[in-house]
Amino acid sequence: NEPREGRVHPRFNVWYAEALLEAYELDPDPRFLHAALRTARGMSRLQRRDGSIFYDNFIDGRARESSPTGSAVAFAGLLWLRLHRMGASTEFLPNIERSAEWLLANRFADTHADTNLRGGFFEVRLRTRAVPARLEYRDISTAFALRFLAAYHDHLREPD
Repeated sequence: NEPREGRVHPRFNVWYAEALLEAYELDPDPRFLHAALRTARGMSRLQRRDGSIFYDNFIDGRARESSPTGSAVAFAGLLWLRLHRMGASTEFLPNIERSAEWLLANRFADTHADTNLRGGFFEVRLRTRAVPARLEYRDISTAFALRFLAAYHDHLREPD
């Protein structure tokens, strides 16, 4: 997070929320759960209707759309799923579905020419401050996406 710029990192706060839920399981102090819920609600405001979350987000609602961040989509999805499973809230069901749809739609094809990218999940940063501009693909999204999709699969198999 960068308070002076009003910038919100897309995974930073979710890491803390996940730790708060771990703490809540050890000590059911409602402050832990409420803080995690506040983070989850904040992340739901960052997620677009198409499911995307960007790397550079600002507290005024703006985002730099040159940086779709699959790891944030997946990690926020994990937080929303966990809160739902805990019975803390059903309000995140649309966010969970948007995350799953976005991740499945934004993968590199299994037939991609670059074998290093085949089947990987999308996370791109476009850096335009340097000349020439630099496009980076980061595989951190694949690790988070696999974790989310495994949990999502279990969620779909759970009885209502």
